[in-house]
Amino acid sequence: MRLGLRLDEMVRLDVADVDLRSARLRVRHGKGHKARTVDLPPGTLAALQTWLVARRAVVADTQVDQGALLLSFQPAARGQRLSNRSLYSVVAGYGQLLGLDETLCGVHALRRTADTRLYRATRDLHVVADVLGHASIATSAVYAKLDVNTRRAALAAAETIE
Repeated sequence: MRLGLRLDEMVRLDVADVDLRSARLRVRHGKGHKARTVDLPPGTLAALQTWLVARRAVVADTQVDQGALLLSFQPAARGQRLSNRSLYSVVAGYGQLLGLDETLCGVHALRRTADTRLYRATRDLHVVADVLGHASIATSAVYAKLDVNTRRAALAAAETIE
């Protein structure tokens, strides 16, 4: 997802945490046991709607974790809540298929990418901290430092000021 969720936050999501009507997601198990609500951008909302329809086919099985949003498709764990290790493996597997360096294809790498994109789109560390569930904008400031192009443009613009 483009929400920059942590691995543990993702696997602990329940179907009840998704509010399609208001396009919001309730993250109940954030770091430090903090809960937050995140708005769902249109693309993410559409992907969740598609997943919830596909998920119903799996839920028809009686061995399914009825509440879990993300389910395993592995034969031994089919229909059970996706584990941290399984989600990590899925993401890493797609990264390998794409030929990405393994340092670029983990769940946390996706979080950093989503967070950097959010900062570039808003230029507002308060928004980044809110979406990511950071207690302080100082924690979010790392995403501002990653924006090399903005830093270069600012330095170039500063030269033109008299």
